[in-house]
Amino acid sequence: MIIKLIIDDKERTFNTGFISGKKLRDTMAMSEEMEGKQQDTKTLDEMVDYVVDLYKDQFTRDQFYEGTASDKVISTFTDCIESVTGNLKNKSELIAVADHKPKNS
Repeated sequence: MIIKLIIDDKERTFNTGFISGKKLRDTMAMSEEMEGKQQDTKTLDEMVDYVVDLYKDQFTRDQFYEGTASDKVISTFTDCIESVTGNLKNKSELIAVADHKPKNS
């Protein structure tokens, strides 16, 4: 995944590189934790910290806040969650359907 931030008046590009299965688990936990949570500054900081961690601290929380348009902060977080988890729900449903198919005799 790639993210672009404005740092020191210059656009910089960052890449997550390899995303491990552990990061998938952490992402799912973060997604569950954020569901229904009130939007406040603490929650926003947690979201941004997740993005910083996902990109392996290539930039700081402040650099993310300063380098991201205000209307893109939350959508960047949700895009990261969706990119890491992919179509996990759809894949899970396909597996469940495959498990319930009758076997030919």
